[in-house]
Amino acid sequence: MDTQEKQTFQVVASPSHHYSIWPGDMAPPKGWKPLGVYSLLEAEKLLPLESANGPSPQTFAKCAGKIVELLELPSGWNSHSAKPIAPLNASQAIQLLAEFLGPDTPAPLIVPRVQGGIQLEWHSGGINIEVYIDAPGKVSFYAEQAGMNEAVEAPLSGNESILGDWVNRIPLEIGYA
Repeated sequence: MDTQEKQTFQVVASPSHHYSIWPGDMAPPKGWKPLGVYSLLEAEKLLPLESANGPSPQTFAKCAGKIVELLELPSGWNSHSAKPIAPLNASQAIQLLAEFLGPDTPAPLIVPRVQGGIQLEWHSGGINIEVYIDAPGKVSFYAEQAGMNEAVEAPLSGNESILGDWVNRIPLEIGYA
């Protein structure tokens, strides 16, 4: 049985009435209201087809499920001394996806970091974006347009609009979740 089939998911609503899917065992982002807990298939059926500005429910659910799966990694998951993924880092990653993914944004590649963090990556059309979640409040990103001598590396705090602009530039044809 697939891990997502065993998990429960919440249908949640933002203060501006955008709807999405959130892992059933995690509190939704601040200000979002839980509307019920369901299996993934039930939750997807209950959502409106598109939330005006938020992520695609299917993309968001797949990404959230992948992040929840990373929480199952044990100490030493890389055959060395990697730490397990910190639940607060998983929650932060899901919150960032809720904030930065639009309805047409492709899913990022989601990978564990050896110190217990999570990395979100997009690589397509010469655009490379990597978001490093090492602890809540310790989030940074790197973005570049290959061949254009255009790059930025910065902490996320205070630079949210810059990351948002980069994510909006990602070509639609990729998706890793």
